[in-house]
Amino acid sequence: MSDLQEALSRGNHKGAKEKPEVFKKLGIKDVDYGFALPVPLAKLLKIPGICLAPVNIAPQNTIDEHGNIIAKDRLTHDQSFKFGSGTSVNSRTKEESLLPCVFGQALRRHILQIVATRLKFPDANILAVKFDIKSAYRRMHIAFETALRSALQFEEEEIAVIMLRLTFGGKACPSEWGAASEILCDLTNALLNDPSWDPEELYNPQSDDLPEPASPMEDVELGQARELAIEVPVSDVGSTDFKAEAGATELKMVLGWLCDYRRLMVSLPHNKFVAWTNELQAIIDSKKAEAKQLEQNIGRLIHVAQILPEIYHFLNRLRCLFERAKKRGKPIAVKDDCLADCRLLQLYIQRAHEGISMNSLVPQKPSIVYRSDSCPHGLGGYSSNGRAWRWYVPEELLYRATNNLLEHIASIITVWIDVIEGTLQPEDCILSMTDSSTSEGWHKKTNFKTDPVEADCDFDPEEAEVRTEICRQFAEICVKNKLVHHVQ
Repeated sequence: MSDLQEALSRGNHKGAKEKPEVFKKLGIKDVDYGFALPVPLAKLLKIPGICLAPVNIAPQNTIDEHGNIIAKDRLTHDQSFKFGSGTSVNSRTKEESLLPCVFGQALRRHILQIVATRLKFPDANILAVKFDIKSAYRRMHIAFETALRSALQFEEEEIAVIMLRLTFGGKACPSEWGAASEILCDLTNALLNDPSWDPEELYNPQSDDLPEPASPMEDVELGQARELAIEVPVSDVGSTDFKAEAGATELKMVLGWLCDYRRLMVSLPHNKFVAWTNELQAIIDSKKAEAKQLEQNIGRLIHVAQILPEIYHFLNRLRCLFERAKKRGKPIAVKDDCLADCRLLQLYIQRAHEGISMNSLVPQKPSIVYRSDSCPHGLGGYSSNGRAWRWYVPEELLYRATNNLLEHIASIITVWIDVIEGTLQPEDCILSMTDSSTSEGWHKKTNFKTDPVEADCDFDPEEAEVRTEICRQFAEICVKNKLVHHVQ
């Protein structure tokens, strides 16, 4: 009861108080659609078990078709806010009873299914249809006891609203939605792989009212799928009735990516490419950045990393910079090493915009395998094509680098030789192997601190600088030559 009284006297967060009309407009929709129950604010103390959580109006950016950043407002329900008792609505969630969420790999799973389909039907047009079911999230009603703990208030109107559906701030809600959406996904796959299902007999009659699909891009050559390293079940069920395909096309926007099912390509939309490149350029030009600006750019780069995971290696310094900027509370200077990362990350964004073959994003057999090794006196390597090399460390340079660094350099040189000689083709899948898991791991991600003040006692700034510069150069080579680099 004390938390409820404190919530009533405290009210909502600052953003909601400063924009009451915006708050009212965003919040009243749930009442209009029957997803929330309004009650007099003065009667809340008489409702057993009810909990209030503050809401806020958070600024959020969207992008128009020309790549311009457009500001917009978003309603947030802060169910993690703690009152005097030291607990919040979310802190009372029984995490052990929640089902695990499996949203993270949805894009990869989709691409894997497309490549497997093209392997099975190499000459067929692949048409895709997408249904936006975001409103279905709001239609998932919650138990009465849970609804009582999902209330919010409109202070000026003296009204409280009890949410009757999954909230966007509840800790358990993603798990609940995941359980329902996974059932839908599994049911769809079960129907497609059920030989007794006849799509001509069992179909949605409303599909007759849907638009015709776009004509296949017959002037564009079909992209060919490479052999997969794993087995993926693909249904033989298909339809030649275009109306039953519900306006399907060979181009579809999926989770923020443009998927081309004819050429088997996935690319970053042009408006995002323009906006995100310009945002990084603004940091490069000004050589300073605010915490919010860094946070937004890191989030965008994580989106690109879904397709180009090598990006994670170069987010370390930006993350450290963001943490320092957040503590300082004002713009912070961006040093040369972070600026170099930003320039490289622009190349990754450009590469994503140009388009990545779906073959590069699925488990596949490598086109060529490399092995490398080192010792304090030298390093060398060879490829599955029979090319080999070695180099002896000059006496004056002996023991100036750790063996892990030498292993790392050797693994890069082994690939670099084939790049220089032009024996690698775009989209080649190369596998680099060495007996040092540490040096191989540096190809993809590093968690070492770049600030000597914050680093561990064994931090070697000279070696870290060499290692970082080598990784940047190798990453640039892979991006410009469109290589798919994997490590053991």
